[in-house]
Amino acid sequence: MAEEKTKRLVYDIAYLFVLAILIGVSIYFMRKPRVGVLDMNQVVIGLGIQNRIQDDDKRQQNESFVRLDALKEKLRVRLDPLNAQLDRATDEATKNKIKDQVVIVRREFQESAERIAQEYQRRREDLRRNIRAKIDPAIRDVARSRRLDVIIDAEGGRGIFYAHKRADVTSEVVAAVRKAHNTEELMAVDQPSAEVSPLPQRSAPEPVKAVTGAAGSGAKNR
Repeated sequence: MAEEKTKRLVYDIAYLFVLAILIGVSIYFMRKPRVGVLDMNQVVIGLGIQNRIQDDDKRQQNESFVRLDALKEKLRVRLDPLNAQLDRATDEATKNKIKDQVVIVRREFQESAERIAQEYQRRREDLRRNIRAKIDPAIRDVARSRRLDVIIDAEGGRGIFYAHKRADVTSEVVAAVRKAHNTEELMAVDQPSAEVSPLPQRSAPEPVKAVTGAAGSGAKNR
C-alpha cells in the first residue's frame, strides 16, 4: 500500500513537472514579440559621419563630372572632322558612310558615359554597404541585451502607429558602434571598385573618298 502511494506520488510529481514545462513553453510562444525601433539616420548623425558621407558623395560626383567633360571633349575632337567631311560630301553613298561613322562614335561615347554613371552609383553603394556591415553587429548585440525579438527601422516603419520611446535603441547602437570602430574605419571601403576605362583614343578619321561609278558618272553627264 505504501509502495503504491509512493509510485502515485512520483507520477503526480512527474505529471506536474511536465505540465509546468508545457505551460512555460506555451507562455513563451504566446507572448507578444518585443519590438525595438531604430532610426538609422540618427545613428549616422550620432556617429558623426553624416558630413563625411555627404562630402564623399560630392567628391565622387565632381570626379564623374570631370570625366564626363573629358569624354565630351574627345567626342568633339572625333566628330568635328566627320562633320566637315559630311558638309563636303556630294553623293548619298559617301554621306551614308560618314553618318555610319558618326553613329559609332556617338555610341562609344554613350557607353563610356553610362559606365561612369554606374561607377559613381556603385561607389556610393559600396560605402553605405560597408558602413552598414559595421553597424549590424552592434544592432544584434543591443537586440540580445534588450531581449528584443524585432528591431524596426523607424524610417521604413510607416505601418507602425505607435512605438514607446523606451523601445528606441538608436543611442545604444551608436555607443556600441563607437566602441567597435572609429570614424576612419567606418568610412573605409574594404574593396575599392575597379577603374573605368576611358573612351578609346583614336586618331582623326581618314577622309571618306567619294564613291565613283555608274551613278557618279551619270550625274556628271547630266
